[in-house]
Amino acid sequence: EAKANKERKKKKESEEKDQKAIEAFNAWITKGKCIDTKGHPVLNKDDSLSIIKVWLPKIAPTEKVGDFKTMKKCNEWLGNLAGGSTWEEEIKAIKTKFTESILARSV
Repeated sequence: EAKANKERKKKKESEEKDQKAIEAFNAWITKGKCIDTKGHPVLNKDDSLSIIKVWLPKIAPTEKVGDFKTMKKCNEWLGNLAGGSTWEEEIKAIKTKFTESILARSV
């Protein structure tokens, strides 16, 4: 029982992080997908951090959220994501997975 509760709590926290990242991404789209002259997304620090918190464990597990103290560093990191896809494609994949998880629970 305690282990099941811990797993549920962990899943809920993960879903909350995913939701914040999705909301940040949607706001960026709504505002016109602004990018700077170097091709980095223009997001406020809170929005870029919410996305970074979702990706760091998956993409760069050796880096720490605490290393991202400025909006500039956050946005540069997002704009420089590599690995065969752009940061937009990555967040769309998270959005799809999140939606599928919510729909599966409602059945």
